Amino acid sequence: MSDFDLNRMLPECTCLPHILAYQHGTRLALRRLVLAPDASRAKRGYGPLRRERAPRHRGMPQRTAAGSLVGVPLGGLLPYCRGADGARHSLRDVLQRARPFLLAAGACVATCSGDDAEHLVQGLACTRVLPAFVKLLPELQSVYAREGDRSVLVQGPLPLDSKYGHNAMALGVAAALLIAFTSLSIDRADTAGLADSCEALLCQACDRLSAWRFYSTPSEHDRRALAAELRAVERALCGWQRGRTLGRGKPDTEQFELALTLFRRAAWPASEAVGEATQDVLLHRIRHGECDVEHPDLTTIERLHIDVGIVPLASCGGLLPRAVDDDAASVSGSSLACSFSSVSSCSSHGSVGSDVGVDFAVRIS
Repeated sequence: MSDFDLNRMLPECTCLPHILAYQHGTRLALRRLVLAPDASRAKRGYGPLRRERAPRHRGMPQRTAAGSLVGVPLGGLLPYCRGADGARHSLRDVLQRARPFLLAAGACVATCSGDDAEHLVQGLACTRVLPAFVKLLPELQSVYAREGDRSVLVQGPLPLDSKYGHNAMALGVAAALLIAFTSLSIDRADTAGLADSCEALLCQACDRLSAWRFYSTPSEHDRRALAAELRAVERALCGWQRGRTLGRGKPDTEQFELALTLFRRAAWPASEAVGEATQDVLLHRIRHGECDVEHPDLTTIERLHIDVGIVPLASCGGLLPRAVDDDAASVSGSSLACSFSSVSSCSSHGSVGSDVGVDFAVRIS
């Protein structure tokens, strides 16, 4: 993929508005992200990642990409979650709030099958955006950061400790909205009437993805990735509405938590075939309450560790075949990290490809 191709993909973007007052000045930019090849291939003997010359554009380097994903880079999502200058919520609070939902979502998608399963796995922070494409994204070129009692414009992406993750980590639309909604409910005072606004945002996301316009010629993989995210958001919307129905009459906080839980169960249904052929059936079953109860194999985190193969990074040490990289997520004794590793889980379930893992850490002290 040449620089010319990357620049042609930049207009493929749609922005979702902010919901709460402290988010004023932020927006959630959904893009078709070009994914970088797995950095661990060179370490496992696949050889270095070569840059070839594009024959139709002489002198222009041709970069190897690993497909695409419609979503948001982590560096573009965090300002939306934390507020325009990050003064509302700390990075630790945002990621710690989202961690249990992402952990359960990763466990569920590891049991999924069907055409969309591989794309859903990629949307759970399993890979990074191609570095050459990251440099072109305007939402990562300058952000507002807190400096003392005032906010200043900082050139470059949001400074992010490697213990928390990486700014170029790619998140699908469903995963990005899940993290955004969990961050909006950190303060209980903000949950009054928040469920209505979040449902409206989900409806907007469905409409924007349905009307997506490709500015460059898409491959079949690109079309399937877009369709997979659209179907995941449709299921999430259906689960959200089901959760609000079940939570009717309850306090706003309890209703919001129930809606979040059913959002997660519907978007990544455990032990189900996800794809175009099964979408209508899944939506019907979600509306009639089949996701109201957690899957029997996914009821506790301890059971997930045994059955699905999800273990903390601190427990597995150097078992994961990751390349040594200064930007790679690291774990210390004062941090908790979750790794959705397909080295054990996806190979045993046979639903998605191998070499899939998530770098996502939350510092707790």
